[in-house]
Amino acid sequence: MKSAVSDDRARTLHHQDNPGSRYVNKEQKALIPTDTGDVVSSWLEENFANYISDTFTAEMEDDLDAISRGEKEYIKVLKTFYGPFKKDVKEKDKSTKKITDLGPVDESSDARSVAVR
Repeated sequence: MKSAVSDDRARTLHHQDNPGSRYVNKEQKALIPTDTGDVVSSWLEENFANYISDTFTAEMEDDLDAISRGEKEYIKVLKTFYGPFKKDVKEKDKSTKKITDLGPVDESSDARSVAVR
């Protein structure tokens, strides 16, 4: 079964039509993550994989559709999501180092490489 989400990674990034976007570049019809976009996406995948997965996104879309049809109460859906999410964010805020410096770029390499400290 094909997921409703065509590219969960692209959904975690700002779209190119955001004029200040530092996360993706649009090349033809594709969104290509910038170095910053790759770092952010990798961090999200490592720390919040359950919230950016195709399964989670599809289930949340189904819940939101059910709310719009009057089949589910939005307060219950939001509490079910927000309680664990808030706890996870607080935990990650305490346990995760802030990445503010990507380190030096290796100018001698053909490919850009950065050291994450």
